Amino acid sequence: MLKKRQRKQPDRAALAEAARICACTNLRKAARVVTRLFDETLEPCGLRGTQLAMLLEISLGEQTTVPRLARSLVAEVSTVSRNLQPLIHRGLVSVRRNRGQRAQNLILTSRGWAALEQAVPLWESAQTNFVNVIGTENWPRLLSDLARVAGEHQIDMLSKRRNG
Repeated sequence: MLKKRQRKQPDRAALAEAARICACTNLRKAARVVTRLFDETLEPCGLRGTQLAMLLEISLGEQTTVPRLARSLVAEVSTVSRNLQPLIHRGLVSVRRNRGQRAQNLILTSRGWAALEQAVPLWESAQTNFVNVIGTENWPRLLSDLARVAGEHQIDMLSKRRNG
């Protein structure tokens, strides 16, 4: 009769340390807390933090398309397309195709500009609260670190490591 091979249990201390220091876990936890703060603060204007981010990006671009918006938000095109639908449905964003162009341009409507006007003071309040919690002296460093992690070059490098 063959003996069943028993699987060795991983070291619990090593697992606890991995859970404690995991970059992915800790960044996602922090992102959920920050997202909740911004979503709650923006609630009076009917926008979520992710929607405000899209409106802000669209307001800055002269020829913003879904793929460009996805790149600037470091998101999948399908996710951005899906998340744009409520903004389009509410009449905050319109989609236009210029003659001779394949891609559709995203444009803020007058309602979109009005929504931004209402949202920005609320955003400023959430931003101030967040920076106060982080510490005004710590915020520039954290912002720089986050930009370095989210930068296109870093994302490309991480993807190549994963895929290659």
